[in-house]
Amino acid sequence: MNAESELPRRHTDLVVERLQHLRIVALLGARQVGKSTLVGQVLRRVGEMNIANLDDEGVLVAAKSDPSGFLAARGRPLAIDEIQRAPDLLLAMKMVVDHDRSPGQYLVTGSANLRLLRTLPDSLPGRISYLTLQPFSQGELGGVRETFVDRAFENVVAPIFAQPIGRAPYVQRISAGGYPEAHRLPEFLRESFFRDYLEALLDQDLSTISQVTRSDDVLRVFSLALARTASLLNSASMGRELKLDHKTVAHYLLIAERLHLLTRLPAWSGNLGKRVIRAPKIHAVDSGMVCSILGASPQRLVEDLDGSLAGPIFETFVVGELLKQSGWSMSPTRVFHYRDTNGHEVDAVLERPSGEIIACDVKAAATVQRRDFLSLISLRDAIGPRFKFGAILYTGQDSLPFGDRLWAIPISALWQ
Repeated sequence: MNAESELPRRHTDLVVERLQHLRIVALLGARQVGKSTLVGQVLRRVGEMNIANLDDEGVLVAAKSDPSGFLAARGRPLAIDEIQRAPDLLLAMKMVVDHDRSPGQYLVTGSANLRLLRTLPDSLPGRISYLTLQPFSQGELGGVRETFVDRAFENVVAPIFAQPIGRAPYVQRISAGGYPEAHRLPEFLRESFFRDYLEALLDQDLSTISQVTRSDDVLRVFSLALARTASLLNSASMGRELKLDHKTVAHYLLIAERLHLLTRLPAWSGNLGKRVIRAPKIHAVDSGMVCSILGASPQRLVEDLDGSLAGPIFETFVVGELLKQSGWSMSPTRVFHYRDTNGHEVDAVLERPSGEIIACDVKAAATVQRRDFLSLISLRDAIGPRFKFGAILYTGQDSLPFGDRLWAIPISALWQ
């Protein structure tokens, strides 16, 4: 077991807490993101729990042949790995927990988004709680408990000064990403790791979530989507480039989301009295995967003078960190992007149920000007007091105020 995989995860506390109150907890996330290791950390906290791994062919056959009998034989509490391989188990669980409402009976993991599976027999509303485990955050890798999102909603900016300047201090983090296995590999092995990972993923899980036979086309769409990270979703454009029907491309992109390779940021509007661009943005879940698929070495990111490569990858990296922190924020937090027809765009808009907003733009540059804040200013002035905080996260050295609730802040503030 490598050192990274055994680092404490913020989701451990969340899983333990939900097991104390809910009958079934589902931990979703990509393969090799650390779900099984996290389950081990949970079990050390909650005590005895039986375990069944459906990647074991014998266990899988038994689970599929007689789901109710399988659960009865295994007893409770029970942890089941890769539940999407035998989705009928969920229906059998429903029958069990409908007769016994005690919490903490089942902990299941899945490498596909169970709520989107075509084979899911029942979504178990009111009985199951879903959590999504992302790749390691930078704070988790460094042993730091990140609070940037929660502090930003309070308009509290930790003073950060004299940070290393430029892209170079960040590119190793970005190119390594957050997958435990990839993170420990030397740079020259990561590209082959991620390509092998994608091919294995299609072999193992594609048939579970979709009736697709052209796995080579799926891989082409995945690769192009990763290359277009931080861009507006445009299935028609991708279809023209790949010579595929746009509906086919849209379906394959949905598969990528189900497998936790891509995340879709919806457009935020907030009922503003102006026209907004409604198309979602797509982001790769892991910056390391993007760098490997594109062949973007740390040095290439540093030398990308016009920012056409570094800009989107830095944005994906920062948005990924914000998404991870929003998952354990003190209040439920949703993440959007914003773009209107006047040319104003904001990379990440985070909203709480109260309607409070924080907004972040990302620059792979070490300096910022007043004009760089025009989109944040427009958004702030449009929504008024609901706008709590706006920042440009950049590669400069100091936290700098830029007017009412506006800051330029080094990217490293996300995990310091």
